[in-house]
Amino acid sequence: MARKSTALKFCMISVASMALGLSSASALDTNPESRNKSGTHQFYVQCVGGVQNYTLKEKGANAKEALKKVKAKVEQEHGTACYPNWEGLES
Repeated sequence: MARKSTALKFCMISVASMALGLSSASALDTNPESRNKSGTHQFYVQCVGGVQNYTLKEKGANAKEALKKVKAKVEQEHGTACYPNWEGLES
C-alpha cells in the first residue's frame, strides 16, 4: 500500500506543479533547419560507465558551434564516457 501512496503523492505534486507553471520544461524547436539558427541549443548528454545522463544547454551561432562548446565541457568533466546529442533550439 505504501507504494501506491507514494505514487499518488508524486502524481499529485506533478499535477500541482504543472498547474502552477512550475515546470522547467521549455519549448524546443526540433526542426532540423533550426540547427542553422543562432540561440540556445539543448543537448542530451548520454553517458556510460556509471555516469548519469543529463541535459546541457549552450548558446551558439548554430548547433555546430554550440556542440563544440558542449563537447569541450563534457570531455573535460567526463573524458570519453559521455557524448552530447542535439535535442533542439530553445524557443
